[in-house]
Amino acid sequence: MEIEEGDSVFNRTTGETWFVLGVNRERDQMCMAGWPPAIFPLSDCKLAEKGTGITSTERSYRDRQFGSWWDTKDPIPVAQ
Repeated sequence: MEIEEGDSVFNRTTGETWFVLGVNRERDQMCMAGWPPAIFPLSDCKLAEKGTGITSTERSYRDRQFGSWWDTKDPIPVAQ
């Protein structure tokens, strides 16, 4: 099972469990909620609990903190 936004992961390096705000497989990165919000290698993490995605508020926070280049299941429509 792949790690996706909204899942909880266990980070092997820190021994902590985190809530995933975004995943970028091409860059092997994930961003996590918490303090401080951070980016870590996706390969350092394993799935702890499958989630149900992230809310629009969480996505807005993620994009403000980390940018908008994360893989998404439901891409946000771009105004034309």
